[in-house]
Amino acid sequence: MSHPTIVFLEQLLQALQEKKIVMAHLRYKPLTEEVAFEGDYDFITAPGQTDTILQILFDLASVSKIDFVVNRSKYGKLMIYLYSGSDTRPILLEIWSHLDVRRESQTLGYILWEDIRAYVVHDEVKGDLLMPELEGLYYLSHLKSKKKDLSVPLIQTRLEYYKEKMAAISQEYSGWFAILLDAPHKRDEIASKANAALVKMGVLFTPKDAEKRAEVQKLRLRISMHRIYAQWLKKVKIIPVVGPDGVGKTSIIETLKKRSRSKIKYYRFKNLFRHGLLYQTLALFLRRGEAKKVEKNQYDDLYGDWMVRIASLRYPFLLLVAVLGKRFFFSDRFFQDLIIQDTRFLERKAHLREEWKALLKMSPRTFWFIHLDAPTEVILARKDELNAEAIDCYRRDVFTMYLQKPSLLYSYVNTDQPIEVCAEHLIQAAKAVGIKANVS
Repeated sequence: MSHPTIVFLEQLLQALQEKKIVMAHLRYKPLTEEVAFEGDYDFITAPGQTDTILQILFDLASVSKIDFVVNRSKYGKLMIYLYSGSDTRPILLEIWSHLDVRRESQTLGYILWEDIRAYVVHDEVKGDLLMPELEGLYYLSHLKSKKKDLSVPLIQTRLEYYKEKMAAISQEYSGWFAILLDAPHKRDEIASKANAALVKMGVLFTPKDAEKRAEVQKLRLRISMHRIYAQWLKKVKIIPVVGPDGVGKTSIIETLKKRSRSKIKYYRFKNLFRHGLLYQTLALFLRRGEAKKVEKNQYDDLYGDWMVRIASLRYPFLLLVAVLGKRFFFSDRFFQDLIIQDTRFLERKAHLREEWKALLKMSPRTFWFIHLDAPTEVILARKDELNAEAIDCYRRDVFTMYLQKPSLLYSYVNTDQPIEVCAEHLIQAAKAVGIKANVS
């Protein structure tokens, strides 16, 4: 029987094909347990397909009890970690919208999707693939770009594979792999030859091409700006933990505190606006218009747009406390909770507020965002405070807001599994923000 994570990945790739999303393997790897958890699955796709891919991933994961992490801290690269059940080993997907090439005087240093698209072919069994000559030549270039050690057994196996595969296409190309098997020190020399061949194919360009040079310069600027932004955002040590009542936010945060050597503080997001003088003053006026007394949570729901504004004014003070205290603040709820309307009224249908995009712009972005979920019936069995429609809306709309304003690290965790399993999946992601796990 196939491993659940592998089954899920097969379903994901099939769903993408059905939606006509072209996501080509850079180097095909079979979906078997022997190789799935070793290394990663590399793909390239069109830059504008990212949100569609993530939406399909979310739709499948939310009904399959699959946890996943999305890391987009590098521009043009989407890293997706898939987890199932108690298995702490992820399957890693790396999805690129461009390819890096070690910059040389005669090349621009990047291969763009628009130039590679014509070399993508479809296989009924394996899915979308690069044509063999492009796959092989790019692999040679990649060896130099990443300064690969050619003595590694996996690389030796790949060199043998490509030597045989390229023999039917070009004896010259096949010979380059044969040379590297006998003379690894010629890696850079052979990579330069491969780059020249990529130029002839029209997928890699030289500085003489003014149009492509301008495109690459724009890309290089975006990459640099994104890197600077990611480094700055990583210093924001506030981490939202969102999910409906009964999903286990408090339990997760307390478990992470026990699992971590870093300083972690539990923080109630409601304190950010309820304890402010502006909130108290506003309540005196707004409550007068209510025909009957409403609970605090219902009041916050009714006037969530005002709560977002109040919280956004006070947020910088929380940020300052977190930075000066050198602690990670895990916030139980966040601005997204206030942007969803009518979750606190059982007789109403929950929905995003009409001005949700404007409110979301007002809300601060964080490096890491944790989205907790569980089957609707499980949440209702734990705490009967929301109706089923509100829970379903919450699940869907929190992800909609993430796509609209993405954090660089996003974790989706289904809490219908042991708390230690949830915490393990999160503590692995926590390394990306500098949280250190306890040594077992």
